[in-house]
Amino acid sequence: MSANIYWTPGAVERNSIHTSTPQAFMRVLKVLNWELGDKLDESFLPSLRALAEVCHESERKAYKQLIDAIERHKEIRVWAEY
Repeated sequence: MSANIYWTPGAVERNSIHTSTPQAFMRVLKVLNWELGDKLDESFLPSLRALAEVCHESERKAYKQLIDAIERHKEIRVWAEY
């Protein structure tokens, strides 16, 4: 089953995360004790930066999108729509 993963700093807008493997991406975030619908804040930045460094190049953009969003907004909510 394919999913689109989104993030938003609030109810204002939503932005899609570009990943070719959304299920795997969500599983990796779950290892960080994160669940869909939860918020990601600056405490996740070290882990997300490490993942961006070691992941396959095709997935690096997805992590960098989250990193950039957290740096800009301090806290974002992430969810998936099927």
